[in-house]
Amino acid sequence: MVIQGRIDNFVKSNYLVVVKYLSNLAMVERKNLIGMRQRSYKI
Repeated sequence: MVIQGRIDNFVKSNYLVVVKYLSNLAMVERKNLIGMRQRSYKI
């Protein structure tokens, strides 16, 4: 049972890291899309 608890803690901590990573990726993609639109408007 102790091992199961450790696995749960491991998954929870990594889940937060993954969520932060994915949210950062989404923000970067959004900025790239906005930048591309602004460039196309300038042309």
